[in-house]
Parts: sequence; structure tokens; C-alpha cells
Amino acid sequence: MTWEISISAEGWGSIHDNLHNMPREDLEQAIVANRIDERQDRQGMPLSIQGMQFFERSFTKALAGVAQDVLADLCMFYVEKHNSCSNGGWEAYIDKDGYHTVVIGNPHE
Repeated sequence: MTWEISISAEGWGSIHDNLHNMPREDLEQAIVANRIDERQDRQGMPLSIQGMQFFERSFTKALAGVAQDVLADLCMFYVEKHNSCSNGGWEAYIDKDGYHTVVIGNPHE
């Protein structure tokens, strides 16, 4: 079950900071998941397994030269776009299904 994000400016700031501290691979995977979802939405149907693997490789390769802060900012765009969080509001969804998330608040508490 997802909730709509309803947090203070401080909460949004913590999402931003936590995204900028995430490992690059996690950011790339979240972006690739979003790009594949966008592709499927445009097509109006799911991709085949081979199509999904092709786009995953293509999108991952395209992100190789992108700076980490740009990846984090793009993930922030997706968090704002989906505007969803986990039940209880502890993690914001980077992708629409919640497979890729970022902690809201201090991740060490």
C-alpha cells in the first residue's frame, strides 16, 4: 500500500541529501527502472524479456558518463513525480512500484 507524500520542507531536504549519498549503482538502477516503465507506458504494453534486457543495457550504458549529482537530481525528479511513499511514510518511492526507495529523514536512526 502506498501513501501520498505529505512532509515538511525539511523532509524533502532529507530525501535530497539521502539521494546524493546513495551508491551510484542504486541511482542508476532506479533511473533505468523508470525509463523502462516510461517506455512500456508509451507502447501501451509490457516489453518482452529480451526487450527489457536490451533497454536495461542501453539505458545503463547511457548513464555511464553522467555525474553522480545529476543522477541523484534525476532520482529526486522521479520521487516528486510519483509522490508516493511506503506505508508509514518512512521511504519515498523513486519508481512507481516502490522497488527503489530512499529513506525520509536520517537513515541512521
